[in-house]
Amino acid sequence: MTASDNSFARHRQLPDPSATLALRNIEHCAVAVPYLLGFVPSNSIVLIGMKADHVVGACVRIPIQPVSPSPMGFVRSLRSQGIQAVSLIVYGQFDPLVGSCLERIRDELMMASIDVLDVAGIHDGILISPGSEPLVVDEVGDEVRAWFVEQGWGYVSNRESLIACVTGEPTETARKLSGLLPVDPPVLISADRRAIEDEIVRYLTHQPARTVELPSTHTLACWLPALEDRRVREPVLYRLTKPLFTRESVPWRTCAADRLSLIVRHSPEHPASAPVAAVLAAWAWTVGNGALAQIASEVALARDPRNVLADVVGGAVGVGAHPDLWLNALKSSTLRRLRSHDRIAPPASGSRQSA
Repeated sequence: MTASDNSFARHRQLPDPSATLALRNIEHCAVAVPYLLGFVPSNSIVLIGMKADHVVGACVRIPIQPVSPSPMGFVRSLRSQGIQAVSLIVYGQFDPLVGSCLERIRDELMMASIDVLDVAGIHDGILISPGSEPLVVDEVGDEVRAWFVEQGWGYVSNRESLIACVTGEPTETARKLSGLLPVDPPVLISADRRAIEDEIVRYLTHQPARTVELPSTHTLACWLPALEDRRVREPVLYRLTKPLFTRESVPWRTCAADRLSLIVRHSPEHPASAPVAAVLAAWAWTVGNGALAQIASEVALARDPRNVLADVVGGAVGVGAHPDLWLNALKSSTLRRLRSHDRIAPPASGSRQSA
């Protein structure tokens, strides 16, 4: 699986509203990028967006390719989020294609009145910045690295490693589940829906999160079809997200993503397993992990091209829509309404099909 051609960028917001990080030079930016994206990029231009006082507000990965969609929509999104300036880092060799991509990006940023602070390159772990001596990235920015460690952030070696956390060769559990999942979603009474909702939320939010155990095959055979029912799926997302309505930190931010990823990884390529991948995509977008959100939405749509939630999330991440769009959609409803016949109104930005 590769980056979607119609997805211009990957985007990650700082998930804890109380946590702010100031990146005051290009060395700090170079150290921060893998943490902000969730992986070490390659063959890409990475844009780090700054708000006032150099507080980081967004991180965007732009694949280097001969033909790509216009970045203007994404640049406008950055401006609407209070981004005042950016630093640009090229991952890979400088060549004419990189030069033309940089020129196009800088033109669009200038049209949006966003300043470019620095342009640098990283190749084989060496930071090359005009007017400065080459630096080994692993030997600079210890204070930035320590900040991310304190926040519990990490990253994998490349995007392919992130993909492997979600999809790959069928596992033994996936093979067993493929024979248990129904063709049509089951019809669940209210009490059964609520019991499954409670089980899923308890699994995703249980602390401590030092180990991640996969639920039994029997349990997954109940959960996956149940998530096809929006009266289960949307209350689960509502309960996971509710602390963010009042800008509180979410203690299960990482463990919920890890556990959803584990379920998706051990689920078969079956339409009944698309909703859990869509839930992962929505949760990853909510907490700012745009790369994981994009990958999970691609997995969900591969399993069921009609999955509206995955389509909405993938489109929103692709144009750089802020997760607040999703939060506001959730806040506009209540658990009682979602458990009955109401549904979350999908954010308008980014959807490629009607809900």
